[in-house]
Amino acid sequence: QAVPPLPEALPGFVRYVFVDGLLRSGAAGSHPGLTVRSLRTPGPSSSATWGPCPDFPEARLALLNEAFATDALLIEAHANAAPAAIELVFAASAGAQAGASYPRVHVVLEASAELIVLERHMGAPEAASLVNSAVRADVGENARLTHYRLQHCAPRTAWFDTLTAQLAAQARYHLLTVGT
Repeated sequence: QAVPPLPEALPGFVRYVFVDGLLRSGAAGSHPGLTVRSLRTPGPSSSATWGPCPDFPEARLALLNEAFATDALLIEAHANAAPAAIELVFAASAGAQAGASYPRVHVVLEASAELIVLERHMGAPEAASLVNSAVRADVGENARLTHYRLQHCAPRTAWFDTLTAQLAAQARYHLLTVGT
């Protein structure tokens, strides 16, 4: 299947591109206040890094994501570092008959960190894709996370999503989700 055309990269944002749930490109080490890594790379196990799945009925789809995700991205914004911006592009190219994609992201902001995350989901116009996304945000004390989520999948895409956030004292989390 063809990958849908990607939008232009945004100036000032570090970009990571996933195709059918697998990291295809990224700019490792491009911002001194960020640590970003695929959980397929060596390091702490993905289950230890991700933590347990939320224990509420609405999280059933997150359990499927946890079981079937083949990659995930861990983003850590370090304490008192300069504000950072990251763009995540998730492209679904495979039809549902060939399999689903399971985008998985864990965002961690240490105390007083500031981060903007722009998350884009798109699909090939002719594909009837199945996407099951899971995002977890842990926002430390006095930290600020601004999170934009743009869902622009093909008309025949079935898109499921679980978003969980845990905020420490005086933390701020601003979320804007747009589906087209």
